[in-house]
Amino acid sequence: MKLWTGANLACLTVYLAGAAALVWYLGALRGQVIAEFSTSEQQQYWDQWREDAAKTPEGPNPVVRKPPGSPEPPALVLMRDYYGVVLGGALLFGTALYVALLLALRGALAGCNIRFQRRSAEVEGTGGRGQGAGTSLQSRRSRERDSGS
Repeated sequence: MKLWTGANLACLTVYLAGAAALVWYLGALRGQVIAEFSTSEQQQYWDQWREDAAKTPEGPNPVVRKPPGSPEPPALVLMRDYYGVVLGGALLFGTALYVALLLALRGALAGCNIRFQRRSAEVEGTGGRGQGAGTSLQSRRSRERDSGS
């Protein structure tokens, strides 16, 4: 089996383009999140939300809310401190999804190709056993006709 066929190169090109787009998008998202959540105004909003979340509402409440422990917004911490983990996970799961879809698509197309080859062999009169098999219905009838005369 040849490794560098046109179909394989096309699949590799599509994968590399998708992976590059994913890296670019996450990089742009990281820059946007860091720029937006690093301001003192956003820090004040986060501090106010933490204070409000720590207050227990009056009356019967079935859920006891635990106040957030992070002094910074979680999106900022995620994209600033754990960007490598986010990028690695996105590439890992994106690759797994791409490979699964590619295998399913190529398997479906290969099955279609096998059925097409069988059908075309039957139309050609070889019965799906290759050229010169001579056992098709048409060739048997012609041999019977020739031997009967």
